Amino acid sequence: MGAAATWWRRLEIASALHAGLRTSDTTVLQLVEAVAWVGGACIVTSGICLTILSGAAPDDRADLMRLVGAEGLCAASWTLIGIAITAMSIRERHLFLFFKGR
Repeated sequence: MGAAATWWRRLEIASALHAGLRTSDTTVLQLVEAVAWVGGACIVTSGICLTILSGAAPDDRADLMRLVGAEGLCAASWTLIGIAITAMSIRERHLFLFFKGR
């Protein structure tokens, strides 16, 4: 999901590179923006999962919460990794190809 979110913004990123931003700058910018929406999604999802798991058997509740937490952490980290890889793979020389394909 992170790679797709960044890929959809490839024209904006290539344009920023053309304007003089470094690849590291655009990558950090993409990651900061992603932390905002990934963090918000984690907060909402955590609330929903805790509500659902409150009805689980007391013996299983701690294990299920640990499993849900691990899956959420994995999803969030892979989203950010996908954003970083995609943002670093976008090049300024592709700007006109992206513009033409739009």
